Amino acid sequence: MIIDVKKQFEENPFLRAIKQRYENGEQNVFLTVGDTNSGKTVFNIMLYWLIKKGILKQDISLKKNCKMYFSVSDFARDISKIENEIIFYDEAGTELDIGEWNNLFNKTLRHILQTQRVKRNFYFILVPHKRFITNVTMPLFNYFNVINKIPQFDNTGKNIGQSREAHLYKIKTTHFKMSGFEDYFYYKKLAIFYINDILKIENKDFKELYKQFHKVELEKKQMLAEEIEDETKLYLMRQETKKLKIEQAYNKLKEKEK
Repeated sequence: MIIDVKKQFEENPFLRAIKQRYENGEQNVFLTVGDTNSGKTVFNIMLYWLIKKGILKQDISLKKNCKMYFSVSDFARDISKIENEIIFYDEAGTELDIGEWNNLFNKTLRHILQTQRVKRNFYFILVPHKRFITNVTMPLFNYFNVINKIPQFDNTGKNIGQSREAHLYKIKTTHFKMSGFEDYFYYKKLAIFYINDILKIENKDFKELYKQFHKVELEKKQMLAEEIEDETKLYLMRQETKKLKIEQAYNKLKEKEK
């Protein structure tokens, strides 16, 4: 299968809306949610590739005009440098507990989206669930993409695999009360994007881009795993030290009693 970029932008209302915002001098901010291994990264790489080819007319490379982040601290540290770029933030919720992550990430994100609108950046934010994004921050996103895995069965009812669908929504802000929970925004469905099997896509530059993403993703997630291991070891050492101090204090008291 070869992806026809021109045809995609002509026929897909989701892609047309993205292109129109860019041509109007506006940024595009995507929030993609879905279970682990549902296809969030694959879909966003496809979207990234289409934007690079159909809108930016740039070379397909991670080395130019794209930065991948797996850390809130890295994201915050680069705020002043982000201009005319694609920002790819994958599995953002994995490094901190939900309380810490919400506090730091949402504050940082609101600052970026509110102050850098004229820079026409493309922001890809991938999280397991939209609960990671506060209700106050959600209206600053332009698109909400939900990735679903659909099981496939043969005539006998045997599971023969699964297909993946991206349900694409435009986030519409409103100044009138919509419901008890969503006071500031609502979702308008634009399209369903069927996520193709990577092995069946014949575009060579797309396959090369996917390899680059996959390599960086593995390296970054390995680094996160090692950091978690180090933090766990440090925590256990502190607990052992605390336990030892308590035991020593207890033994001293017992000695005095004698």
